[in-house]
Amino acid sequence: MLEVLQALFWAIFGVAIDKLWDSYGKKSIIKVRKNYIQQKKSSLYKGSRCIEYVKMYYKDCEKNQLAVCRLGQVNITIPFLTLPEWKGLSVDLLRNKNVLKYVETNVCDYPINNKEIKIRQSIGQKLFDDPSLFLHRVNLEGNKICFEVGEYNYFKRLSFFSDFENETYLCAVRGKKRKAKLRDRYLPSAREAASRGDNIIPIGCDTAVVIKRKGEYYVALHYRSSQTANYSSSAMVVPSFGFGSIKNIKGNPLLFSFLKEYSEELFNREEVETIGEHSDPEWFVNQFVEIQDIIKLIKQNEFYFTLLGCGFDPIGGFFNLSTVAIIDNEEISEKVFENCVGNWETDRNLSKTIGFVPLFGKEIERLALELKAAPSTLYTLSCVQNYVKSNVYLSRESAYMGVDIGASSVKVCITKGSGSIQKTSFPTPTKANDFIAELATILKEATQSTSVNVVGMAFAIPGRVDNNTCAILSVPNISWLTNSVISSCEEYFHCKIAVINDANAGAYYEKGYGCLKGIKHAIYLSMGTGVGGCAVCNGQLDFGAHGQAGEFGHIIICSDGKKCSCGQYGCWETYFSTKAILEKLKLIPIADENISLEYVAQMLRKKDEHYIKMFDEFLKYYEIGIINLMQIYDPEVICLGGGLVQAFPEIKTNTEVIISKMNKKANVFLAEHDKYSCAMGAADYLADSIKRNAYM
Repeated sequence: MLEVLQALFWAIFGVAIDKLWDSYGKKSIIKVRKNYIQQKKSSLYKGSRCIEYVKMYYKDCEKNQLAVCRLGQVNITIPFLTLPEWKGLSVDLLRNKNVLKYVETNVCDYPINNKEIKIRQSIGQKLFDDPSLFLHRVNLEGNKICFEVGEYNYFKRLSFFSDFENETYLCAVRGKKRKAKLRDRYLPSAREAASRGDNIIPIGCDTAVVIKRKGEYYVALHYRSSQTANYSSSAMVVPSFGFGSIKNIKGNPLLFSFLKEYSEELFNREEVETIGEHSDPEWFVNQFVEIQDIIKLIKQNEFYFTLLGCGFDPIGGFFNLSTVAIIDNEEISEKVFENCVGNWETDRNLSKTIGFVPLFGKEIERLALELKAAPSTLYTLSCVQNYVKSNVYLSRESAYMGVDIGASSVKVCITKGSGSIQKTSFPTPTKANDFIAELATILKEATQSTSVNVVGMAFAIPGRVDNNTCAILSVPNISWLTNSVISSCEEYFHCKIAVINDANAGAYYEKGYGCLKGIKHAIYLSMGTGVGGCAVCNGQLDFGAHGQAGEFGHIIICSDGKKCSCGQYGCWETYFSTKAILEKLKLIPIADENISLEYVAQMLRKKDEHYIKMFDEFLKYYEIGIINLMQIYDPEVICLGGGLVQAFPEIKTNTEVIISKMNKKANVFLAEHDKYSCAMGAADYLADSIKRNAYM
């Protein structure tokens, strides 16, 4: 009986102890752990000990500099390690889509600190072992910068970050004399860490979202709770994020990553990876109204996304990009201001933890003075204040360069808005390198003499182009003009390059400035050495399913006719074109070997019967082609352009007679033969392409 009572006593005692442990013991330990972590974070990022430690460690690295930030009236040195060439950047991240580049690297073998992970989870931190990025290498050539990154899981990232931070704490705050093994290996200097490819240092991004309300600029700040994985109880710009996987993202991975975090952190959207295919930008854009607003502003040139600087956090041991996203539209700014609610990291205490404060207000100065913001945030805010003060983003208006590459000359036109701001030309080079050098000189002069930012170039070429891919299919008369030259231009100028057939470029010009403006159904017919053009259907230029429509010169008008250069027999342009006319004249005894189209036109006006008879024969073939086009397209307008039309403007009357004989109705106009019309049309084509595909 006594043994039973003893067993019962110990059982009851055990249950009581378990309850006491659950009620008080665990909570006490969790509280102690929280307090220790908070104290450690506070002592690391606030106060002078770590700054002095970092200064001492890097004192022999002459080109490494701790950032000195000016925020309002406050000047402060912060523990953020940068290089002179990384300061004062102004990289347009909408234009430069490959600033963040995924590369296949050797696998990171850094061990996961399971103890640290469990401690963080035990105190309520929400951790997800998702893919994460590390810095492989920073490549900086001239004004071009590229961050090569690889991928590992988040627990490795967090383990390295925690271990590095702990090492800094023991060396700097606790004053323990121990070797800084991780620092010595992975971050001996900013320059070495950025180039050696150790594949361990985590990479993140601070983006200051700036809105404009009643003429004043506001920036989004997140007053982080004690539950966040890092920088707990500190202020940060928002979104501040470590990257997830980007290797399958199409288009612009840095813009996509920003939009994803912008949606999650400011508007409390569910983690994108858990609700859909996160590598598909089109899917993502269509999900959330705040993202649709940003894409709309990009198309309207009212959203600016810019890289301003970068550097290492030498306390936590990670690399950080400093970027700004400016919403320069007061209506959308107000919408963002009203609807910003934050996400789980804000503890739901929305009025205190996330919101917009004046960019040049006292709150920013207070955070700097009291060191109550993360170092990377202070650095970013300093860059943003300088950037916005200078109005750089407003003064650099988007412009487009159209380049009409002809057999004898190249015409260049730089356009902005609805007009051109610079026109020039030069003889067509015989080498691709000379062509690129000429364009570089023109571009440099344009950017120096005007306040424009040329965001892309469009080449109008006398050849066949796949308009869906901008791939050159053939250019008979300019042997050096190939797809590899286009790739070289993209790499050299670091901007979007588009290619369009010169006839289609002429159609674009007429649609924007000439007789096709506002017309829903039309045909643009360009007649010169060959015959080409474009159809306008429902107000849009129709390039066809594979981007090769408008080859009107290759309509078959004679089934057993002459062989064409395209390989077919009986093509329209073998019977009616400048080339066809001049070849025919060479067979006539009265014709001079050096006869020109202008000479033929002169003889026609003099009523020379030999030339009239010959030209009437050509007009029969011209009539067959026009009848085919009228039957296929039923246009309201036909626009006639090209060298043949310039020589024979009377062909307008011939066309009107043909249409009348068919009992059809269509107005006939001559194209505006401005020397730069194809160059301007190419620039318009590029502008429309960029606006249609702003996100991609």
